[in-house]
Amino acid sequence: MVLRPPGWPRERRHTISHHEKRRISFIRSGFSVSRLPHPIEETLKKDEYTDAGVPVWGIPNVLPNQFIEARSLFIPRAKFLQLQAYAVEPGDLLISRAGTVGRICVARPQVKESIIGTNLIRISLDKRRVLPEFFAALLTHFAGEVGRLRADTNETSYSFMNTTVLKSLRIYLPPIALQERFVARVAEIRGLETAQAACRQRHRRPVPVPAPQGVSGGAMSGSLRHAWEYLVSELWEPLADYSAKDAAAPPDLFSDLFAEVNEHLAVPQDEKGPRFLSIRNDAAAARVEFVALRGTDFASESAIVHFLEEARAVIADYEIPGFEDLYRRLLRDALRKFNLRYRLDEPFTLRFLLPGSFTNLYNELHRLDAGNGHLASLLTDFEKAFDRYARTQDATDLKTCIGNASKYAEGLAVATCGKPGSLGDLCKEIKDWPYGAVQASLRNLYGFCSDYPGIRHAGNPESVRRELATRDMTLASLLLVSFAGYLVPSLDQQVVLGV
Repeated sequence: MVLRPPGWPRERRHTISHHEKRRISFIRSGFSVSRLPHPIEETLKKDEYTDAGVPVWGIPNVLPNQFIEARSLFIPRAKFLQLQAYAVEPGDLLISRAGTVGRICVARPQVKESIIGTNLIRISLDKRRVLPEFFAALLTHFAGEVGRLRADTNETSYSFMNTTVLKSLRIYLPPIALQERFVARVAEIRGLETAQAACRQRHRRPVPVPAPQGVSGGAMSGSLRHAWEYLVSELWEPLADYSAKDAAAPPDLFSDLFAEVNEHLAVPQDEKGPRFLSIRNDAAAARVEFVALRGTDFASESAIVHFLEEARAVIADYEIPGFEDLYRRLLRDALRKFNLRYRLDEPFTLRFLLPGSFTNLYNELHRLDAGNGHLASLLTDFEKAFDRYARTQDATDLKTCIGNASKYAEGLAVATCGKPGSLGDLCKEIKDWPYGAVQASLRNLYGFCSDYPGIRHAGNPESVRRELATRDMTLASLLLVSFAGYLVPSLDQQVVLGV
């Protein structure tokens, strides 16, 4: 309940509006105003919109208590002259009456000529009695106290809005001097918010991550956390710049994305707190905050995956032709460009892929080997042998590659057990096997490396069934490196999985 301070009269809204010429309605809403002959849909058709001309403001231009001038529709000036009764003057109030019903803002466009579209209501106030910024703030933040407005589930708009509802509103009207102080204070606060947002962006400027390389040290892990900063230029900014003949990206795109991403951050903001609400209702501030996010700000790799999937629903809800398809294409292109460990499947699911986990395993081995010169040397020997065989396709180099992979696996087992021995014998010392057959498979693989002629030893030629091929080298090397998960207990399993 809001108590009326002494000296504040209670006024009906229509008593503080300008009277229009010819005594037409106090509120003009498209061609639904009395004495105007046709609905705006019949007078202004979709094919009459142009790429430039006089702006036609619509729902995307009206945020809660904030006017967004970018990305309007346009009509030729000749058409504007026919619809001049709906021209918007600086200080007019614009209210949505469809979609996000009841959003209100003060229009102060930079252009001299513009009009409202069919889904907006325009109010022109007597500024000698009430200032537009005060009235907009009142209806945005205290609508339940000034009239019978019923909030919808979003609590930022209303379930029903028309001129009759607006005329029934009753407000407490503070003295004009107090309204002026309020408006000046709001302008001061918004100036501070803009400066703070710019400062945060400077101090949180993304640190470039390494470009995708090979599988050796310095390679990207294929994770979205590492590549997140690149998505600003590859995904979010192109999406925000979307424009077509009859459609454009909504100006509050980053406001909605910010509200969605907050749920997936490691330290989310209180959605009922003043800072969250301030950013949520300020498209410019929301853009700065969203763009400044880093991959490490998210709760996990999986949190980023879930956000990207749920962002698709946010984008689809706009029902802008081609907008959802653009998001799908930009994301798929980014996954390919940065060699990320995902595939985008229909209808819209990011699939974790195995190659990313193997890359993570390899990088984790490099990290662990950094403190052990012997292991680092064995892994380097394997990498050089693999590179040489890839270049020569020579049978001797193939055997050397398999042999070096087995030596590296043996080195891991020696380091874990703390004593020398063959890989086959050391497998018996390690107790972390989930099943005996798993241990036996590595011992059998070691037996192959030891007994096949030319890999580790002279071997037994009579046991050979065929000559080795590239597939043998690839499979044997992958298996030997992959068994590191059993040979190195300190391996971080979550890092390898990449979630």
